[in-house]
Amino acid sequence: MLLPKNLLTEVPPEIGQLKQLTRLNLYSNRLTKIPPEIGRLKNLQDLKLSDNRITTLPPEIGHLSRLQELDLSGNQLAVLPPEIGELKNLRVLNLWGNQLQTVPPEIGHLKKLVKLRLGGNRISYLPDTLQHLPKLTTLDV
Repeated sequence: MLLPKNLLTEVPPEIGQLKQLTRLNLYSNRLTKIPPEIGRLKNLQDLKLSDNRITTLPPEIGHLSRLQELDLSGNQLAVLPPEIGELKNLRVLNLWGNQLQTVPPEIGHLKKLVKLRLGGNRISYLPDTLQHLPKLTTLDV
């Protein structure tokens, strides 16, 4: 589902009914939050939420077991839920340009992660668990 560059201010909870969805592109809208029902999208592989106004992520984000790419760049995230570490198939995580001061240690559980973008944040500390990312080839801080 491609809905970029609209004026969307919210994602309806009914999004959780789109169980066969593999790609959701909502970049450049006016979203401030994502409903917990996002966790029902078990087949989702690509989630683009960049350039919105998102301040928090629901813990249910961790239910997206097939997710391979997550783009949250250009939002207002100050913290990430520890459930981010449950995204076992994640290969690309883009968190550039948020308000993060650190990343949760659970990030070290993302064994398939190849690219991690953290630049443009307020990060003063990186967890030691980053050393447990054997496939990581790109780290942008």
